[in-house]
Amino acid sequence: MGDSQIKLQLKNKIERLKNLFLKRAKINGREEESVSSVSPTPMPQMVYLELTNHCNLRCIMCTFHSPVSPFLINGKPPREKGFMEKALAFNIVDELGSSGQPITLALHGAGEPLLYKDLADVLARASYYPNLNTGFLTNAMLLTPEASEKLLENGLKWISFSIDGNDPKLFATYRKGSDFDKVFSNVMNFIQIAREKGSTVTTHVNMTVQEEMWQQVDGFVDFWLPLVDRVSISPCRPMGSRRSHLVSPEAKRIPCTMLFSMMVIYWDGSVGLCCEDWFNAGRMGDVKKEGVASVWQGKRFQWVRKMHQKGLYSRVPLCGDCDIWFNGTPEVKKDDIKGYIVTKNAWQWEYRKDAIQQS
Repeated sequence: MGDSQIKLQLKNKIERLKNLFLKRAKINGREEESVSSVSPTPMPQMVYLELTNHCNLRCIMCTFHSPVSPFLINGKPPREKGFMEKALAFNIVDELGSSGQPITLALHGAGEPLLYKDLADVLARASYYPNLNTGFLTNAMLLTPEASEKLLENGLKWISFSIDGNDPKLFATYRKGSDFDKVFSNVMNFIQIAREKGSTVTTHVNMTVQEEMWQQVDGFVDFWLPLVDRVSISPCRPMGSRRSHLVSPEAKRIPCTMLFSMMVIYWDGSVGLCCEDWFNAGRMGDVKKEGVASVWQGKRFQWVRKMHQKGLYSRVPLCGDCDIWFNGTPEVKKDDIKGYIVTKNAWQWEYRKDAIQQS
């Protein structure tokens, strides 16, 4: 097979992936009208509020920002980049907070939250509501001591740091635009500042593991767990993939719990299907026009939930080739020597300190 044929096959494969990932949900009007009310809690239990999808890094494995992502169109992601209007962010926070329902509010999406100039104001607004557990995931490049002080002073409840391993060379290979030493220093400074302030902020470190990084895992966990509350080890999936090699093909498919618990709100107010919907293939609604509750209890979410309950998963774009639904029974083990509690599922290994041994 010649080079031209190989290139053509690769091009066709990429085009098929694009079409699958960017396919829009088409709901038959008759089906939509026949859906009975299938509403979970009045509000989602988990809300991703994407304040921005701009990012200061170009991580090689990132579906949205990688320069080699197969989903780029003329070098750009197929979803426009922007920053959420502060007034819209406040309106969403107020609606979630006034519900009184316990909600985890994550102020991140496809971008870096520390690029959002009003982040501290949104945190302060959310802190008015005791039912909101608010934080975000960050690459920590912009987490200066000044930024750490401001976040902690404005009601940050939790923070998660993305640090892929303890080898600066491998780190630089995958996290383009980042600096291992700077990230390490910023995170250590945050931990120290939080301790000095007597903060109760929950801290979490996540390592996305490439094949050549597995030998680092034990040392990574041993270093970070005495310093933070949780450490997660997440095997890297191919770009755009929603499959896990740890999920058996014989596993009995069940309705995805995320459809009954999670909402993803993009920076412009539009709502995606779930956290796997990078480019808004779901088009579930617009909170700017309808409000959170109306979208959450609306016909599009009801229809998708009903399709899952009927076992018609492939009727919903993104769901047919997805393993995220798989919860299984997490394997929980206790390491008596190190004092760790380890929870393993198909997607992530989470390490926590044994509270009994710490008491």
